[in-house]
Order: sequence, then C-alpha cells, then structure tokens
Amino acid sequence: MGEFFVRRPIVAIVLSIVTVLLGVIALRGLPVARFPDTPMVLIASRTGRFPKLTTLVDFAKKNPGKVNIANAGVGSAGHLVAALVASALGIDVVHVSYKGNAPALTDILAGQVDCMFDQSNTALPQVRGGKAVALAVTSRERIPQMPDVPTLAESVLPGFDASTWYGLYGPKGMPREAIAWLVARFNETMQDAEFTAKLVEQGYVLIKPELRGPEALAAHTRKEVELWSKVIADAKIPPN
Repeated sequence: MGEFFVRRPIVAIVLSIVTVLLGVIALRGLPVARFPDTPMVLIASRTGRFPKLTTLVDFAKKNPGKVNIANAGVGSAGHLVAALVASALGIDVVHVSYKGNAPALTDILAGQVDCMFDQSNTALPQVRGGKAVALAVTSRERIPQMPDVPTLAESVLPGFDASTWYGLYGPKGMPREAIAWLVARFNETMQDAEFTAKLVEQGYVLIKPELRGPEALAAHTRKEVELWSKVIADAKIPPN
C-alpha cells in the first residue's frame, strides 16, 4: 500500500461548483471522503444601498439590469450561484467578473459593486469585522457562525441549497484496502474536537458522518455535476 501511495498519489480535489470540469475529473476517479462544506454568503458593503435581502430582491425585480453582482472570475462559485439565484428569482442582474476573489471583495467593501456570493470562510472575517453585511446564506439551514443571517430558502427561494464542497479522490485502480485506510484516518481526524473546532471557527460547516464516506461522496458528485452543468448551459457561461 505504501508503494501505491508513492507511485500513484491520491488526488485531493477542491471540488467546488467553481467548475464542472473538476466534477468530471472526480467522476473518473475513486471517491474517498468528503470534507466539511463552505456555504456561500451573500454580502454587501455596510454603506451600500442594500442593507437587507428583501430590499435587494425588490429593487432587482423592478429595475432589470440595475443590480451588479461581483464574482472571482467567469465560472467561479460565486458566478454560478449568482446565475442560479437570478434565474430562480426571475431577475436580470449584471455579473461583474474579477481576476480573483481579493479584488472583487475589495470593491464590495468599498461599495463599488452591490454584492457578491462569497464562501463562508472568507466572508466571515469581513462580517465579524464590521466591514460587510451578510444578507443571506445559501445553505438549507442557517450556519452557526452567523445565526442571525437568514437562508435564501427561508427568505425568497424555498428549498434552495448550495455550498462549496471538497472531496478527496483516488486514481483508478486504487486498492480497496488503501481506500479503507484513508477513510479510517480521515474519520479519526474528523473526530478530533480541537481540529473541527478550528474549522468551524474559520467558517466551515461540518457535515454528518453518513455524508462523508465514499458512497455518499460518489452520489453527491454525480448530483452536483448534473446541477451545475445545467446552470452553466442555461446561463451560457463560457469555459474559463
């Protein structure tokens, strides 16, 4: 087993909705374990014109093309979630794509752009620091780090649920005993209270043990690739 790891290392894929290509790659590999999620948070400047989600949605419905939403790049997680939300709400918005998350976030905080969907682990410091206001989270349930921030599901889109998620995959031909060994070590790590507490502190959302294993990850991968492939096609988002 040790020789296998040396000659054919496992593939750690940050399998987010950033690109369906990663999902296709993952489908060709062997699922091992799913890491905690980072839901997206819809954030805006504290000095901006939309202090609440309902204010933003109402304005967007009455003023097509007058709300701009930043993202870290064409096909990024924020871009795809914004496209899905806009479609579901029936609103016309302007997607402003940056070359990376940092410049997008800078313009959000400066009030140059109306809002953006940012991952919880990077949005959390800005919200806690009073630099940004969180309008909603994309997960099905509220997240413990922002208990007062409503979900899109409870506010404007019943049943909505989307998060950036992370999977560990191995190459084809990986021995079953190697996968079992990795799963056991991963589960041991996720049972470390100090480690998981740090993850939560940084904005990650822990998932139930039954959702972490190879079979659950395989099913989740297939579902997500199907969902986001359709979003990309419907929104006519070009490959990045």
